[in-house]
Amino acid sequence: MHETIDGEVIVIDVRTGMYYNLSGTGAAVWHSIEQELSIDEIEAELRRRYDASDEEIRNAVRELLGELEREGLVQATQEDAAPAARSSSSDESDERLPFEAPLLEKHADMKAMILIDPVHQVGALGWPHPANADEARV
Repeated sequence: MHETIDGEVIVIDVRTGMYYNLSGTGAAVWHSIEQELSIDEIEAELRRRYDASDEEIRNAVRELLGELEREGLVQATQEDAAPAARSSSSDESDERLPFEAPLLEKHADMKAMILIDPVHQVGALGWPHPANADEARV
């Protein structure tokens, strides 16, 4: 589960009790993932918004996506050979922002509290309906 608060994305992995935060370019990448953009489209969006070389953006995006995948927060899919054209959220004439490589911050200080939260035992109908044996989550 995730939420954006004041431009910062907070992601909670209810299976492990870990939570993560992304801000700046990391939040921009996360929002692009939510829009189901391909890796190439994410990189293009960042190139439009931030002042950095193509290589710097490509490396930063791929490193962050790899880290998100290793943490189990995203799952890689096959990209379309020819991705659909999408409208940009930024105007080409806008001045680009300084680029900082995205950073995924990982926190374990609330792990025990997250893991004891009864939301883990809910069924498909959500809280307060408990999961039956077929729906039980590990």
